[in-house]
Amino acid sequence: MPNQHTTSGSSDTELLWHRHVPTLIDRAFAARDRAVSHRKIPFKVGVAALVQDPRDGRTAIIDGANYKPLPGSDGPRKCGEEDVEEEADRLGLYIIGMVIAAPHQPDDATGIDLGVTPSCTFCRCRWHTKHQAGRKYCVTPGTHLLFINADIPTIKVAMTVQRTMAIFNGATSQGK
Repeated sequence: MPNQHTTSGSSDTELLWHRHVPTLIDRAFAARDRAVSHRKIPFKVGVAALVQDPRDGRTAIIDGANYKPLPGSDGPRKCGEEDVEEEADRLGLYIIGMVIAAPHQPDDATGIDLGVTPSCTFCRCRWHTKHQAGRKYCVTPGTHLLFINADIPTIKVAMTVQRTMAIFNGATSQGK
């Protein structure tokens, strides 16, 4: 279950994003402690998102982690981004940006290697499907993403959801 922490904020989302990145990085790494991974060498992902309430402009930080128990185990399996997105969507909040801390792994569908683990195919397909359906969703094309290699934290890649979709378009458009 994601943790939530309320903060005060302004309507300038770019300024808010850049001001909160250091805290988001700390929260994403801390969230990795709650991750569950069935792999022999655990693949723990922590995510921290800066969210904003469209009703009053207030901001908060929500963090979450991946939950991938042994195959066949009871309960939902989800990635870290999905954990955070479910909470933000349930509360009617928009995600200004997410910091994703994970061990390095090339993209699961295309094999593109940016030195970090990008959001998985399922996340990209979820974003694509929600936007194609015209559904209001917590993640927008302008949502910031900061991917951090958890083993070598100096390796970081920043982009928006729109840019992520463009880079990995082949995997998303084919629905892999």
